[in-house]
Amino acid sequence: LYPLLSERYLTVIFYDHLRGHMSKNEIFIGLDISKGTAEVCIKNSEARILMEGTYDGTPLGHKRLLEEVKASIKLTKAQRVHVCMESTGGLERNWYRSFINFSEGERIEVKVHIINPLLIHGFVREKLHASSTDVSAARDIAEYLRLGRPLPHLESGEVLLEGTVNLYRMIQNSVERSSKLKNELQSLLPQVYPELVQYVRSSIPGWVLLFLKKYPTSTSLTRVRAKTISAIKGISEDRAKEILDASKESVAAYRDEMTGLAIQNLSEELLILSEKIE
Repeated sequence: LYPLLSERYLTVIFYDHLRGHMSKNEIFIGLDISKGTAEVCIKNSEARILMEGTYDGTPLGHKRLLEEVKASIKLTKAQRVHVCMESTGGLERNWYRSFINFSEGERIEVKVHIINPLLIHGFVREKLHASSTDVSAARDIAEYLRLGRPLPHLESGEVLLEGTVNLYRMIQNSVERSSKLKNELQSLLPQVYPELVQYVRSSIPGWVLLFLKKYPTSTSLTRVRAKTISAIKGISEDRAKEILDASKESVAAYRDEMTGLAIQNLSEELLILSEKIE
């Protein structure tokens, strides 16, 4: 049969053989994680399955799994534990944290890894079989570990810094949202307040947003004095007079209440976003 087997598959066999002559006091834990559950397989150095099962993502489910891990450690007298799970868009984070906390409380060495799913897919193809169930996927991950295949080298807890990335993404989304709203306001402003366009060509100053929030259309300036407008931060009395004089001869197409409401809401949201981003 050897001529029919691929060179890569023979390499897998070699790694398996090599692994059998290494430390016997190791266990390998593969987790296949989906929403709300984790399929788990625990193997020893000889590829014997010590335990398989499904655990939910509740505190009780995590506790049950860690108790099974402790039982496997005791049974095999393991001195080293390897844990591996695929990156699943964040679903794996809770399990990762549980095993990191578990490792800190154990006297033996516990290594926890999160890997790219493509590594496991390639490994499955090499072994000339495909996983048909979640449990077999967990087996593949445990076997990948057992054979000593490449793993990312992360410092303990490094993945948990993903929280910083979450905050960054939120800020990034806010910046993008703000940019869209600014474009929308700049497109609408020439038809509502053409006299203000000269102030918003490259960006929209804060005083313009504060002004529009209070006076969203030129008709809202009726019976308003320059001194009242100059009370808005960033608007001098001279500028307030310029705006008032221009509004009296405004050629704005839109002066209705509904358009004013749209301008007002855009300005308010931009002010809120700007404050949150800062």
